[in-house]
Amino acid sequence: MYPATVEKPPKKKKKIKAKKGVNTDTSQSNMASPVLQNNMAGLPTSFDNIGSLSQSVQPHNISFLNGSPQQYYPQQQLQGFHGAPFQSMQPGHSLPAGPPSVPTWALEMGAKMDHMVKQLDKLNIIEHSVSTIKEEVKSLGQRVSEIEISQHVIGSMFEETKKSSSKMVSDCADLHKALYESRAETQMLTEDIIDLQCRSMRDNLLFFNIVEEDDEEKDEDCSAVIQDFCKDKLEITEPIELDRVHRMGKKKQGKIRPIIAKFRNYEQRDLVRKSSRKLKETNFSISEQFPKVVQERRKKLMPIFKKARLEGKKTALVRDRLYIGEKLYEGPHSYPGR
Repeated sequence: MYPATVEKPPKKKKKIKAKKGVNTDTSQSNMASPVLQNNMAGLPTSFDNIGSLSQSVQPHNISFLNGSPQQYYPQQQLQGFHGAPFQSMQPGHSLPAGPPSVPTWALEMGAKMDHMVKQLDKLNIIEHSVSTIKEEVKSLGQRVSEIEISQHVIGSMFEETKKSSSKMVSDCADLHKALYESRAETQMLTEDIIDLQCRSMRDNLLFFNIVEEDDEEKDEDCSAVIQDFCKDKLEITEPIELDRVHRMGKKKQGKIRPIIAKFRNYEQRDLVRKSSRKLKETNFSISEQFPKVVQERRKKLMPIFKKARLEGKKTALVRDRLYIGEKLYEGPHSYPGR
């Protein structure tokens, strides 16, 4: 509620004559600036918020007291200054002295402005971060492009390598096949050579443990030694025709070198070999001559040969092939008794 206005008694009404240059229109006096109104009411005018106060506080009624216009302000609209709130304006009253306080709405607006400034600072930081991110994304895009180009080059190289690898695999398969065929041919050639060597030694026999003469200055007549050996030990009366006879290897002290004899007649050679059975109870022995490879093979087959004989099976060792019961021995799996 606004305070009631004070009216003059009708008896004492006086007309005020307008002076030259003075506007007495009440409507215009109501629109007068708050500074002028405050001066007329005796209010202080030296505070900063006078402009804001003039917008929020408007006079309601103007009456004349002692020939001067007076304005009355509502009590509720003049709150917020330092000290007690303004009282209803009565004739003869004056406003309290002291500096004015800042209105609450101004403080709130200032706080909002501070908040907006902080938000703007945050926006600036975010904008800077976004710019940095854009630069990094741009740099990453360039790197990705470079990686894509490198990957394309690597892909091309991989395709070429793949083609080359396929070709190499095919070439390796061909080489493996050729190597297998080459090994087979080599094995065949080796067997052919071994066969030729065996054929060249077919007419030869080896005589072991025949005492060798100690006289180094005198050459030993090995042919006469074999002739006497066949006559005395093997009981062969017919003369043996020999082509070439000699001892094998270098002479060593305490070691008797074997004598190798090449027969001109294969029948005589076979007769001497079969007659070697008469030497079982002696230190002498006679055997066929074979290449080194065949000798190693026969050495591996000999225990099987002896075992089969002890079991009463018919056996025959021909060169490097063992026959047991007229069946070729091809390994442990082919001979159940092994």
